Amino acid sequence: MSMIMNYLKLGPAELRQAISDPEWAYDLALSIEEADDAGDRIFDIDKSWQILELILEQVGVNPAAIRGDYPLPSAGDWGYGQPQVIEPDTARQVTLQLSRLDFDEAMTSIDLDSLTNQEVYALDVLTAPDMGRAYLAHHYNVLKEQFEDASTSSSGFVIWIA
Repeated sequence: MSMIMNYLKLGPAELRQAISDPEWAYDLALSIEEADDAGDRIFDIDKSWQILELILEQVGVNPAAIRGDYPLPSAGDWGYGQPQVIEPDTARQVTLQLSRLDFDEAMTSIDLDSLTNQEVYALDVLTAPDMGRAYLAHHYNVLKEQFEDASTSSSGFVIWIA
């Protein structure tokens, strides 16, 4: 079974609602996922999350972009652990950091041997001839675009691995 990192984009009032009522947030995420047109309220970065986390951390991007700021209070397990919250201020900070990042350059600094030794999840994706770096670049671009959108709308996220 795959471990997919999911993001639910929430405006300030919705984020406060999610923090006070995690069951509401879970039900909202499910209803959006089931909708024919989920738009970009909910998105995922597939199995790229841990490799992206290591790349972004290496170049000084706030690790909350992948890990979250803090656990969603009183939330249960949404798949592979408790969901996390990314506050709107963090989303703005990450957006600024990502706007200054040359991702192609950051990817050239990847040491595959080091990643193998760290037992990074889904490393096979990076080394697969049909996916590799293009796969990571695609999911990085999705993440960057979604953070830009969240930043302009003062939104935050609830994130989880399922």
